[in-house]
Amino acid sequence: MSEAKAREIKARIFETAVRLFARKSYGLVGVREIAKEAGVSISMISYHFGGKAGILQAIIQRYFELFNAMFRDAVRDDDTFDENVRRFIAGFVNLIRRQRDLSMVWFSELNNDIPEVHELKLHHSRAMATDANKLLGILGLDFNRDGEIINILGSAIIHMIYSHFISAPLLSDSPSPVILDDAYYDRYVDILTRLCLNGVGSAVADLD
Repeated sequence: MSEAKAREIKARIFETAVRLFARKSYGLVGVREIAKEAGVSISMISYHFGGKAGILQAIIQRYFELFNAMFRDAVRDDDTFDENVRRFIAGFVNLIRRQRDLSMVWFSELNNDIPEVHELKLHHSRAMATDANKLLGILGLDFNRDGEIINILGSAIIHMIYSHFISAPLLSDSPSPVILDDAYYDRYVDILTRLCLNGVGSAVADLD
């Protein structure tokens, strides 16, 4: 098998697993189903990933790479805290829009207790905390000193955004459907940024 063909098969397995895990969850998808949907043998999954847990490791690794790249692009030492927050929220929203299935798998598997995956998540979580200190430093916060409030606020913002995307299909299929286009998400980012920075009163001001 050529190197190009091997890369194509590995990518096909990865993309198929992401789609299936996002639709059904990791625990409800078997290796046989992944192999069938990807059009490969089970041995190919073992060869490229070592099994189903290896695919989940690769998914988590890929998501953190994308998230970290987004974060480092959003946070700029020479800009204000408000603008950094706005860029972070916009970047996070756009990341999920571009990589919805990948993002949903990462979010849904945060509490997965598979040992091979647990250590990987801890490693990347520590790296994310280090990067987050850049943004927090602009506000005068330090993770070591203010960890509790940072964890509360950070978790609230991340879950707020993810919960929107989980319920988004209901918004577009409702009796009064919402058009989830670029204009909608520009407004979404603006309102959520104001909510995070200034509270509910600011978020709902000037809605006309």
